[in-house]
Formats: sequence, C-alpha cells, structure tokens
Amino acid sequence: LVIFNRELVQAWVYKYDETLERGINIHADSAAVNMNVWLSENGSIDPDRGGGLVIFKAKPPESWDYNMFNAEPIHPEARKLLEESGYSNFTVPFKQNRMVFFDSKLFHVSDVGRWRAGYRSR
Repeated sequence: LVIFNRELVQAWVYKYDETLERGINIHADSAAVNMNVWLSENGSIDPDRGGGLVIFKAKPPESWDYNMFNAEPIHPEARKLLEESGYSNFTVPFKQNRMVFFDSKLFHVSDVGRWRAGYRSR
C-alpha cells in the first residue's frame, strides 16, 4: 500500500469496548503520515460522548527523541509544549468508515467515547 508516494511500514489496530476508561494517551509518532479509520457501525458509540480523534496543532522539536513525544504518561516537556500552545487542536468526530490522514508528528489522542455493549460495537 502506498500513501502519498510512501510505502506502508507499520500498522496498528485498536479494538475498544464498553469497559474502556480511556484510549491511547497524548503522543506523536515518528512516521511521515498517520491514517486512522473507524470501522465500527455508527450506532456503536454514544454520539454525544466523543469517540473520534483529537489532533493538536503542536509538534515536538526535531531534536526530541522518541521517548519525549511518545511516553506513558506524557513527558513533562511535551505537556509544557501543549500548554504553551493553549492545547490548540481540532477534533475529528467518530463516523463509520471515516478515514483521516494527518502529519504523524502532530500530537494526537483518542477522543474516547462511551461504546455500547455487545461484540458488534467493538
């Protein structure tokens, strides 16, 4: 698979259910492009409770190593960078079959919603 003239190097899949308290922590990635896609049906999540993706407008400096922008919990310097930006972001709402491409160096976090019970909602 080639996206924007780049080869797919790594892929991750996450499956959430009604017991989830939170999703992926605030982080950035070292790839050139991230692609997120939601496969669950629209009725799988309470539409008033999130479930999409929050993409911040801040990027870590090139001098940071991986552990500074992809740490659990978030590295204090990364939190400071986001605070200084006012946590400026845009949120991509959950929608079945929605696919989002973005600069993976932007900080981002799961906008965890309340998933409905049942296997088909995962």
